[in-house]
Amino acid sequence: MRFEDCVAGGELLVPVCNKCGAVSWPPTGRCSSCLGTTSPERRDLEVTVVARSKRDGAHFCLARVVVGDAGSFGVVASSRKEMRAGGRARITGCGMRGGRPYFEVG
Repeated sequence: MRFEDCVAGGELLVPVCNKCGAVSWPPTGRCSSCLGTTSPERRDLEVTVVARSKRDGAHFCLARVVVGDAGSFGVVASSRKEMRAGGRARITGCGMRGGRPYFEVG
């Protein structure tokens, strides 16, 4: 499983082990705990806004996405409203545009 596969369908999917249930991150076809196979699952992941900005009326932020005990990763995300640094949010949309992942938070 590639990172691109986790966002391409419009919602963030994370690889979850079919054997032990652990979330495996970064995305891979094998569990990092027991080497079992993984399947993509939708999870409601917590997002913390690290920094934010606005340009030409569009809001965007740098956000940290926590993937359970498996770790975290950072994204640049757009937002329909102004976010505050240190604030919590949820990923409301994602996908691929021009071969690059995009994220929306709210």
